[in-house]
Amino acid sequence: MRRTWISMSTVFMVAMALSLMGFSQELMAAAKKPWEMIQWDKPRPATERLSAPEYILPAGWQEATKGVKRIVHFNAGGMQHDPGTLANFQLFEKLTGIKVDYVEVSDQVLLQKTISALVSRDPKITSMCVSEPAYSMQHLISANWIERMDVIWPASVQKIYPPGLVQIMKGPDGHIYGTVDTQKANMMYLRPSWLKAAGVGVPTTWGEMVDAAKKAREWAEKNLDQTYWGMAFTGDHYFLQHLQAGVYAQGGRIIVNGKINVLTPEFKRTWETYVNFIAKDKSAPEAILGWTWNDYQQAFAMGKAAMIDMGLNTNRVIYASPEKAPGVHKDVFGKPDKGPKGLGDWIALAPPKWSKEMPDKYIGAAPTNFSSFVINRFAPDKEKAVAMLLGELRMSRQGGVNELLIEGNSPFLSSVFDDPKIMEKVPYTDVEKVCNQNAVLEVFPPGGEKMMDILLEYFGKAATGKMPALQALEKAQEEITKLTTY
Repeated sequence: MRRTWISMSTVFMVAMALSLMGFSQELMAAAKKPWEMIQWDKPRPATERLSAPEYILPAGWQEATKGVKRIVHFNAGGMQHDPGTLANFQLFEKLTGIKVDYVEVSDQVLLQKTISALVSRDPKITSMCVSEPAYSMQHLISANWIERMDVIWPASVQKIYPPGLVQIMKGPDGHIYGTVDTQKANMMYLRPSWLKAAGVGVPTTWGEMVDAAKKAREWAEKNLDQTYWGMAFTGDHYFLQHLQAGVYAQGGRIIVNGKINVLTPEFKRTWETYVNFIAKDKSAPEAILGWTWNDYQQAFAMGKAAMIDMGLNTNRVIYASPEKAPGVHKDVFGKPDKGPKGLGDWIALAPPKWSKEMPDKYIGAAPTNFSSFVINRFAPDKEKAVAMLLGELRMSRQGGVNELLIEGNSPFLSSVFDDPKIMEKVPYTDVEKVCNQNAVLEVFPPGGEKMMDILLEYFGKAATGKMPALQALEKAQEEITKLTTY
């Protein structure tokens, strides 16, 4: 009997243990978030699903998103300007049956609107576009307002994307909090007929670019009128990207030992170059100080600028159109000109390296115009799972091809450039590839976006002769240091 009792006791204890294990597993399953229930490496490994010509949804997505009919997204600006984004939203709706409602928010107030929704813990907004995440992403992460997206970023997936772009979306804790919204490479555009008339060749260094801008302006003053300029650039917050391009072309950085430093030799040389465009060489108009990111690119389209140093790659579509860019479909003498590619009197180049001595890896060493896609931590969990699927589709090969062919944006997945059939459909994709390969992106500490206001203020003082260039820069550094010191 004793032996039988021990045997029965053992059976009872094993049964209880199994029961508890099953209950424990149910609790663990219940504790999992919906996006953690998705099998991201099935039916094929995530890298293969993302790299396929047509995006493949991961296994288990239906159960994880069951009951969700729609999500709401904050879009940067009007959707008529984002046909690639719209195409990807429509593709997502076709694949999942879940509608993406988008709210068109002006880029000027997008960050404020986003912060307002997050501070109020508004559950109705599922996802947002964050413009210029290099300057603002760390704010959102440190405030614990946006959801981690590690499930779509395993180590294997990170390896097939540009490391600089992935780094921007990482928090100090090593977790990843976003994915791509849109990416635009910055290219240099110039007018061959104008430079030829001015007696200069296509610039291959920053020194040659400065000289070409000066001579193009001098020629225009004598042969055209005072409204034609050798160089144009922006006077708004995007001006920092122009300064970054000059610093990176020299192999420098703005973040030094974790802090913003605009007094490095590389930054000083770049700063003086831009001040001199207006104050000394007179190759750029003083009116630039009030120009937006779009104004200077339109000046080129209207034929009023010989070159722009940092223009969006989407301009390729605009400048190829005689209706949208009438000024570059005639040469500088006013005669019809189809240019070297049959697209008009313009060419696109990667931003040049600083000097001939620099290695070629510094050609195109400029920041990309990148926006990130983030998820509201306070949205319902199943809606957040839907947003993660949408984010993954947007970073896929098919999502990138849509952005490239429909809107002219740069694909996030670099392998898109390896397809010759795609490359031949869009002009200057070879230039875009170089820009993407050599792009430099730095993550700015909290307060970084305010730095742009300070730099613009002192740049205006230097360019108008109210302060010497380097004295203005030193004053700017003093204010930036106070702002970012905690």
